[in-house]
Amino acid sequence: MIEYEVTIQIETDVLDQYLKWLKEHINEMLKVKGISDAKIFNVEVLEQKVICIRYLFDSKVSLDNYLLNIAPSMRSKVSENLKGKYKISRRVLIEGDI
Repeated sequence: MIEYEVTIQIETDVLDQYLKWLKEHINEMLKVKGISDAKIFNVEVLEQKVICIRYLFDSKVSLDNYLLNIAPSMRSKVSENLKGKYKISRRVLIEGDI
């Protein structure tokens, strides 16, 4: 299994609107072939709202397909009035021996 982690720092003035959009986005993501689960974490950071979502992919092939063919359109669906009001970082976590 592979985890695709998305960490979002959200400005508080659009928090409610962003969270509403995010719930819909996660539901849409769970329909993508190869994604079996999504876990949401509230990250404790002083004076910021940070949310981390970890999507569980069944394989590297599924993740690569998502990143190449699906991610650009999924990312473009955020409302125009939310753009610039958040920062996102992404990383891939692959379980294995060190």
